[in-house]
Amino acid sequence: MLEEIKKVEIPVFLNCLVGVRRWDIVLKNDKIFLGSPIVKGCIWEYMKPMKGICLGTSHSEHPSLNSDCGVYAYKSIKPISEYLSVSKGSLYGSVYLWGRVIEHEDGYRAEFAYPKDFQFSGCYICDVKDTNYGSWLFLDHWNLKILITFCSIKCLEVIYSSDSQLYNHNYSDVVNMIELGNILKKLRVAYLT
Repeated sequence: MLEEIKKVEIPVFLNCLVGVRRWDIVLKNDKIFLGSPIVKGCIWEYMKPMKGICLGTSHSEHPSLNSDCGVYAYKSIKPISEYLSVSKGSLYGSVYLWGRVIEHEDGYRAEFAYPKDFQFSGCYICDVKDTNYGSWLFLDHWNLKILITFCSIKCLEVIYSSDSQLYNHNYSDVVNMIELGNILKKLRVAYLT
């Protein structure tokens, strides 16, 4: 008689592609998650593949040439580097892609994806790549908090200044400054181990 095989939640990747993408860092129910920068409220769960979703009016089960469905990723860091200059203060890295995958000129749309590794893109305000701190910012219209990264108190003050058009929050709303090294460690433990 065969023994019952215990179900393992860790995804196994066979014959997958690797792409590059970015994520927001989201705080939900006191847990830190990777979140979609485009579809707010879309959370990447720990140890579960992200299933592609449809952005527009097409609603198929998987990516196709006639739909916009799928998990999006670039083929290399080169096209994302221009995008990251607009998306400072977030996380980027490599991602496994599998299932039905549609190839485009600069990237892919995949049926399934899972993070391979990630790092911070830099300060939200300036071009400094070595960011050491972050601060949670509550976005009430999505009912979640995202992490904004910065390199110094000076840049944090710019983010929360009263004349800033970035967000309608005051600097005094900042509850704490978070060391990004700890955030990165927590994310790597949650997603990669």
